[in-house]
Order: sequence, then C-alpha cells, then structure tokens
Amino acid sequence: MKFSAENPDIKRFLEQVKTAFNERMKENTAESDASVTEHTLRRAILTALQGGAKNGRGVQETISAVSAGAFVPTESQVFPTLEALAGEGLVSFTLEAEKKVYAITDAGSDWLAANPAVDSGSGASNGDSASGSAGSKHIPKDTFKSKAELVKAGLKLGQAVAAVGGTESVAKHKRAAEIVESASKAVFAILAEDD
Repeated sequence: MKFSAENPDIKRFLEQVKTAFNERMKENTAESDASVTEHTLRRAILTALQGGAKNGRGVQETISAVSAGAFVPTESQVFPTLEALAGEGLVSFTLEAEKKVYAITDAGSDWLAANPAVDSGSGASNGDSASGSAGSKHIPKDTFKSKAELVKAGLKLGQAVAAVGGTESVAKHKRAAEIVESASKAVFAILAEDD
C-alpha cells in the first residue's frame, strides 16, 4: 500500500498528532480563548518578528506554525495591525521585491516586555494568573523560532510514522514503533535536564 493522506487511518493519525500539538501549545500559553484580542494579535506579530524580519505572509505562517495551526491569523488581521505597529514605531519595514518586510524595533521589544500576555479568562497578566509566577515573563528571542522548529519536527515524525503505517510490513511497523517509543522517552527525559 502506498502512503496517502487520503487513507482514513493515516488521516486519523495525523489529526491525532495535530490535536496533541495544539493541546500542548495551549498548555504553554495563557491565551487559550478562541477569540483573538488586539492585544493577543499584537503580541503574536511582534513575537513572530523577534525571530527575524518577515513579510506579512511570513508573519502569518510563523504564528500558524508555532501554534500548530491553532491560531491562523487572516490577512485582514495581520496587515492592518502591521501598519498600525509601524505607525507606532514598534516595527519598521523595508521594500524588497515590491513587498514590505517588517522587523521589530527596540521600541517593539520594549512593548513586549511591558505588555505581558493576558489571561483572557480573568484579564490578569501572566504574573497575576493561576500559574503563580511573579511579574511578566520575558521570553527569549530564540524561543518562538525554536518552538516552531519543534512543532515542524514533530509533524515530520508524524508523517514518517504514517508513511510506515501505510505499508503492509509488520516488521517495519514494529521497528518504527520501537524507534518512536525510544525517541519519546528521550524527548521526555529532556524535561528533567537543567537549562
């Protein structure tokens, strides 16, 4: 049997992988409400730009990738907000191949530090939420990019497992299961390591 995303077993598996990533991403953010506030959108855009300069579509793709598809902002959300942020001096832009490429400014980085994520359920900042942490949590510049890379790697693994699962080889299924089990244990062990 050839790998096909139309195979119901493979489709179900890929949906389970996506759901697992979405749940994990929601656990890692206080912004789990389905409605997107202006504050949330501004934070998402500025955070996406911390990973490097991007055009509007790149900003959309970065936010989508990091949230594993849980938050996919529309052009009508991203582009006006980018223009507003540019007007406020929080981002700058250059024209490259007739497209605006945006970069976060020092003022934009300062805005992120001064405006923590808001828990949409209570209106409290991260520092006042049930997490019990004090003050706003500064997210290092590389964190957003590294989360995106982790999500992409997980999805690639899911695709590889689905491809092996699409074969009729019991031996390949068992070998893949052993590898994934071993990798899973190794990844969970990372949580016990010091940064």
